[in-house]
Amino acid sequence: MLNIGWIDFSKEHRSRVLNVLSLLTTKGAVDELGVGVARDRLANILFPGTSTIQTRARYFFLVPWIMRDLEKQQLRPGAFAEQLSARELSMIEVLKKSQEDGVIGGRAGESLKRKPSDIYWNGLSTYGIFRHRGLTLMQYIQIAGKLSKEKTLRKQMISTEEGSGEDLYASGTESIGPSWHVPEPPANWEKELPMQLSREEALFLREKIMTAPGSRNSLWAEILRNHRKDALNCKAFVDLEPLVYQMPFDLKREYLLARDFAHIIHGAHIRYNVIFFREAGIQQRRDELESAWRQWVSDMQQFDFDSWDDNYLFYKLNLRDMKTRRFIRDWIEIARDASRIDTDEIDRKIIFREESIKGRDRCKLRQAKEMSHTDISWIGIGLLQYRWPNAKVILKDIVDGEDNNA
Repeated sequence: MLNIGWIDFSKEHRSRVLNVLSLLTTKGAVDELGVGVARDRLANILFPGTSTIQTRARYFFLVPWIMRDLEKQQLRPGAFAEQLSARELSMIEVLKKSQEDGVIGGRAGESLKRKPSDIYWNGLSTYGIFRHRGLTLMQYIQIAGKLSKEKTLRKQMISTEEGSGEDLYASGTESIGPSWHVPEPPANWEKELPMQLSREEALFLREKIMTAPGSRNSLWAEILRNHRKDALNCKAFVDLEPLVYQMPFDLKREYLLARDFAHIIHGAHIRYNVIFFREAGIQQRRDELESAWRQWVSDMQQFDFDSWDDNYLFYKLNLRDMKTRRFIRDWIEIARDASRIDTDEIDRKIIFREESIKGRDRCKLRQAKEMSHTDISWIGIGLLQYRWPNAKVILKDIVDGEDNNA
């Protein structure tokens, strides 16, 4: 049996640590030390189909409705892509009528760079809403017209040979198209569409996440299956802990792995910031971060490294980048003995890591003095959340939709 290390904070200790960490976390931070790939690998295991730029569950329906309609027109790839972009942009003002948060392009308008179809594509495929899993968005656009044409030909063939117009692809809601499994849209949806899900839509999306091969065995599916309303009270990833102890062993093991890794690797980002503000000459912020560093070192002294399994971590991460793999492994060794390792040696490793990723000329730690006049309180990634805040928004839409009797 594989065991995962555990940091057992008292309530007072945990509250103090989390308050510090929340102050150190900034939204949309740059990955200065190149550990984002590890974070994303674990997030894909815990919350498959989600992303940090998804905003609302509504787009899991809006995107398929638009694409299904375009698919029926049997357009050439260029025309399909052009029409898709135009239709997505046209829906911005429609969705803004609801006066709710999360409208993609609400501010950018027609200058929007990344469209909902791109943002939600992986989720649509993961949850089986898009039925041809494995195709990229661009691959789908290339063959969308052919898929619809093939369906039409098959219908004609059946009607001619067997006297029936039955669709070979038809099965329940799948009968609306060859590529999409999604409920029918409400009437007049292209002119008026709420962000809130209907009860039918909420139940559908929840069921797809719980049953799709790409997500059904995940923490995300288990939350939707048995812990929906309790999970809404969990602000941070670490707050899910009490719920996890009610879950199957494999899910608990994955959660604890991710949670412990977040605490271990966070020390690297704390130390990065100590170096930055020291070099920038901002003494007050440096003192605050030195205090956070000492707290992290103390936490690592309490950590049960005898039960921590590096091999299980790297098995789950499946990293091909050997430099990133080596940095993470080296940092775990630093965490094991942080109280006895000279901080100058640790700092050299941090600086070398950033330079190896970005080059000396783009290394922020080498430019700290030049950046000292800017209003910065933290550089880089904060305590890893593995997309839980984003998944929680989708969860709330589903829970609210289930209670929607309209």
